[in-house]
Amino acid sequence: MSEKNKYEIVIARFSEAMKWLKYVPKQNNRSYSIYLSNSGEETQLSQVDKEALVENIGREAGHYLQYIIKNYNNLPDVVVFLQAEPWWHFAQNIEAVMDLFWGVPRFNFPICYVGQTYNELGLPIEKFSIKEAILKNAWGNTPIPKSIRMAIGAQFYVKKEVILKRPISHYQAILDCHNWDGVSLAHILEPHWASVFDHESK
Repeated sequence: MSEKNKYEIVIARFSEAMKWLKYVPKQNNRSYSIYLSNSGEETQLSQVDKEALVENIGREAGHYLQYIIKNYNNLPDVVVFLQAEPWWHFAQNIEAVMDLFWGVPRFNFPICYVGQTYNELGLPIEKFSIKEAILKNAWGNTPIPKSIRMAIGAQFYVKKEVILKRPISHYQAILDCHNWDGVSLAHILEPHWASVFDHESK
């Protein structure tokens, strides 16, 4: 990651056309890089800085976790995770997504869903849920970090130092849950990505 590219936008793709990418600034006119995590046919889109073909597991959650595992030792300062059509679930926060590509976004918090604020209350925590079982597969007996206010679509940014607080095995343990019976990893983790990361410890 060059000094100029302070953040990387990771896009999870299956078969989406992503025609909107033709409108993003060219590589030498932007302060970020675009990493396409692709489980469909190779695209070779000119706007993409790097394209990685990955296994189609866990929907966008599988893409995000595979990116972390593969790039753990070469992460940018900030990673932004988006879906291949980031606008579909995001009408109320479309300005926040546009700011990532055409503006000067501020990454004020350790982890934050795009268009939300970190210090607002998260969703109520259930006494027991499959989400808790999946997270405990990685956290073990360590308390799971609290949730934060989420935005539909599981699109968020997280800082490098937050990701690195947990070992690769932590993220692999969560990814391994994609084959549990009756589990849709993406839907379960969608509002709980803050609980995947150790964003509370100092």
